[in-house]
This record gives sequence, C-alpha cells and structure tokens, in this order.
Amino acid sequence: ITETCLAMTIFRDEFNVNFIGLFTILLFLKIFHWLMSDRIAFMEQTPAVPLSTHARILLLMSALTALDAAFLHHAVSTCLARGPSVLLLFAFEYLILSSSVASTFCKYVLYVNDVRLGGTWEEK
Repeated sequence: ITETCLAMTIFRDEFNVNFIGLFTILLFLKIFHWLMSDRIAFMEQTPAVPLSTHARILLLMSALTALDAAFLHHAVSTCLARGPSVLLLFAFEYLILSSSVASTFCKYVLYVNDVRLGGTWEEK
C-alpha cells in the first residue's frame, strides 16, 4: 500500500472522485486477495477440509480473477485511448493482483494433489 501511495504522487494532478473510487476498490480487492491467500494457508494446516470449502475457495479465486481482469482491461483500454494517466498505476496493481491469484491457485493445486496422494495429516 505504501508503494502505491508513493507512486500516486506522480499523478497528483489527477486526484478526483473517480480516483478515490478506484483506489477504494483496489484496496477492497487487495484485502480479499490477502484473505484468500491466508485461507489457503489455513487449509493446508487443517486435517479435514469439507468439499464445500473447496468450492467456495475456487469460486472466490474465479471471482477475483474476473474482477482483476475486468479492471485491468478497463485501465489498459482507457490508457490506450487517452494516453498515460493514473490508470496506468492501477493497471500494474491489478496485474500484480492477477499474478498473486495465479500463484495462490498453484499453491492450492499442490495442496489438493498432496492431500489426494498422501492422505490426511493423521495418516502422515
């Protein structure tokens, strides 16, 4: 968050209501990305995870990926149409969030594969 705030000083002329709204949405999505990552880490330590939890995690990952892609597309298309602006900063932030979802998904796939092949904690 600190790096984002420092980078925003470059675009200080573009601070307006739209900017505040986009920044609020970005922070909101970052929080959900952090929660998703922490939930996966918690699942790795839990002995028995219900199937419904797996479905909710996959739904959350899908929703976050779709939102990241939508905001990234909006930022990039607007920057291409109007030229460089503060949306360039938001585009990079959403790209970073998208890569974090991909990383967390890979971690989740490894966890599910480990559970499937190795069993539960009690059997290890």
